[in-house]
Amino acid sequence: MSDRVGTKDSTQQVIQKYFGIVAMIDALGVSNYSIDECKIFIENLKEIDREKNRFIESLIASQRAFMGKSPSLSAPEYISNVMENVKVSQFGDTIILAWPIEKKFDLNNLLVTFFASASIVGLIHKGLQLKIPFRGCISVGEFIWDDTDAKILGPAIADVSNWYDAADWFGVIFSPKANHWLSTLLEVGSPKDDDLLVKMFRTFLCSYDVPLKNVNNTQRKETLFVAGWPLPFYYFPPEGFTTKQIFYRVLFELPMPKGTESKFKNSENFFIWYGSEVYEKNKDQWRRGDKSEEHNQPAGK
Repeated sequence: MSDRVGTKDSTQQVIQKYFGIVAMIDALGVSNYSIDECKIFIENLKEIDREKNRFIESLIASQRAFMGKSPSLSAPEYISNVMENVKVSQFGDTIILAWPIEKKFDLNNLLVTFFASASIVGLIHKGLQLKIPFRGCISVGEFIWDDTDAKILGPAIADVSNWYDAADWFGVIFSPKANHWLSTLLEVGSPKDDDLLVKMFRTFLCSYDVPLKNVNNTQRKETLFVAGWPLPFYYFPPEGFTTKQIFYRVLFELPMPKGTESKFKNSENFFIWYGSEVYEKNKDQWRRGDKSEEHNQPAGK
């Protein structure tokens, strides 16, 4: 939901005030790129965005048939509208995605959060294929948006900017503030184990002890929701390869400057944890939602 908060002049768009989900993502290592590598990076971002969009379109198509079966969620049109109206801003190697939502504690926003997280999963997966590891954060709150030059400001942006580089890995976390909002929705919804919500949150959103950057030579961890970026590796491995074969090939192809070893090790630990604690425990029930669309594979495999 938006509010008009001001104009520049009669010929320009008004600045709109929103409440919504905001993600700030940046690419690791781009600051060291040459001019030619920067040109390739910009072209890769275009391909990543296309793959991310195809990934979401495939998910929406495959889940639409049983989206309404969850007793907590029943508004697929609302979900589609939110996903089609995402705000996108970019500066350098940093991408900001914002999904305006209405009724901040409406349970349908759980499904919006799912699809927003799925967007991030698709982005990270395609990025890794193109040797671009992404890290970042998702927050929730108020922001203002100017369509004329894609400017975005507000409390949600301040929160996400404080946390987007806090974790010592590649991947995307939910800020502590966003965790409280998401936990509120889950508590109100009280979904059962066989509910669609549970199937989604066990695969695309995980609760994990996230390793944070060292403070005074001491690494600490904080339990946060995180985007389940290993999902495409486990659910949709290319034919003829194991999941781990593909993942370790990806790691091998990524630049690993001295001093970044912990980022890669922590990312590897999360990948392995996801396989045993998420994929193995939920791989069968995740596909039960719609037999007619079974193996409708998201793009970017």
